[in-house]
Amino acid sequence: MVTAGCVQWTVPEMQQRRVPLAAPAIALRTDQLPGTGTLLADGAFRFQIDLAHVCRRSELVKERVVTVESKEFSRPGQASLIAGGAAIALGAVLAATDTADPKSSTGPSLIVVGLPFVGVPLYYRYATGGSRREKMVQEKDVPSSAIDVPCEGFSPAQVLGELQVATPWGQTLRAPIGSDGAVQIALDWATTGLDPYDPQLAQRLAASWNVRSTRTGLAMDWVPGVADRDTELRLVQVASAARTGEPPELAVVALNPDGGSLVAGQSNTIRLTIENRGGGLARNLRAKVRSSHAAIDNRDLSFGDLGAKETRTRSIDIDLPGDEKATAITVVAELALDQHKPPPSHTAQLAVTPRLCPPEKLTRADYLKKREKLQKMVQDGLLKEAEFQRYDAILVGCQR
Repeated sequence: MVTAGCVQWTVPEMQQRRVPLAAPAIALRTDQLPGTGTLLADGAFRFQIDLAHVCRRSELVKERVVTVESKEFSRPGQASLIAGGAAIALGAVLAATDTADPKSSTGPSLIVVGLPFVGVPLYYRYATGGSRREKMVQEKDVPSSAIDVPCEGFSPAQVLGELQVATPWGQTLRAPIGSDGAVQIALDWATTGLDPYDPQLAQRLAASWNVRSTRTGLAMDWVPGVADRDTELRLVQVASAARTGEPPELAVVALNPDGGSLVAGQSNTIRLTIENRGGGLARNLRAKVRSSHAAIDNRDLSFGDLGAKETRTRSIDIDLPGDEKATAITVVAELALDQHKPPPSHTAQLAVTPRLCPPEKLTRADYLKKREKLQKMVQDGLLKEAEFQRYDAILVGCQR
């Protein structure tokens, strides 16, 4: 008869499991205030709180290592199942085919013999106790997992209070937080005490600003980017000029054509360069170029706001006819600006060089005639020697 030895336990299998100890908890994060800042062109500071990362959802987890065993048929049990199954199958065949002797008991007897060989292993595997058993080997707590989530059910102001900003130069300002997490704080750049001529100004403007929540204490250090530092410098310069009331001191550095002289028969560029040598800002600086020559007269140039110690250049393009008769053209630059009196007009004599290469090639006599004109312009102070040498070289190439 088959015994309980027909069933055995499998080799223990090690399994690692993580079991939640409680429902996930949502709480305010404790490391830093999430968000980004930027400095606007008008000098206001804008900070956008990242509302999707203000709170954190944490889950407490316990890690367990267990061994798992399952029941299976042993070799004797497998042999018992095979033998019993064969006996039952053979008995069924004989019972169905033994028509010559209906009273024969061979088939039913084989079935009766085979039933215990099948039933006992099945009973010990499935009917006695569980078919699987576990044993805990090790158990330990592991760090809780956490993900950033919004603080649902509360407005940003309810969670964080107001936003406080501390600047590197000692100013502390506060502003309410909007429902979208945006905060905008106006700064008075005239009270920063920053000197636009301080050699350490760039280093001071690169220092971080401290941004913190007044209710929770969550904070972060905002470091100005390159564009923000450029805006800071401009605002410091403008505020400094407005605070001190110093007037600008404008000077025309140059009013001349490219190449030193205008050339007949081609396009020319005249450049006007202005320097602000004073300590104040020249607001809305502009210039009107006047001349007796129609191609140059009544031309407007805009320089915008010219800061202290700044230099800026603007240009106009003109075309002179090929048969231009003038050897020099008088040009006057009239300056104008807001809030301050403009400096006197600046006058310049622009030399005119005859068209160097006419459509047809020059004869030797033509070349000498043009060369004499250039020499006279040098003698009259309208042309520099270096410019004469350059133009003479061009004329040599114009000869037949």
